[in-house]
Amino acid sequence: MPRLSTPDIPERLERVVTALGLNRAKVAILVALAQEGGSADTPRLHAVTGLARTILLRYLKDLEADGYVSGVPDEGGRRPGIRVHWTTNYAHLEAEMLTLLASWKPTV
Repeated sequence: MPRLSTPDIPERLERVVTALGLNRAKVAILVALAQEGGSADTPRLHAVTGLARTILLRYLKDLEADGYVSGVPDEGGRRPGIRVHWTTNYAHLEAEMLTLLASWKPTV
């Protein structure tokens, strides 16, 4: 049975989730992509995360809009029933993390 939007994520990531404007489901998707080597298609992410398909797709689109992932549709274009291959934009994620860390650095 798919979970709606409260997947398990590593405990060490829990504290950073809110600071980046993410939620547990989005982090679970990013972790799943990392575990799959940085890219996977929608059915594989559905299987790995256990998220309901509609929630998975909504959050993938959000992550894409934020620049964290890129979706490349198969030849038929992006529409229901067509597989989309998702890839992590690691450089963008890293830049966001570094910006966040810099904002927490004490200034004198």
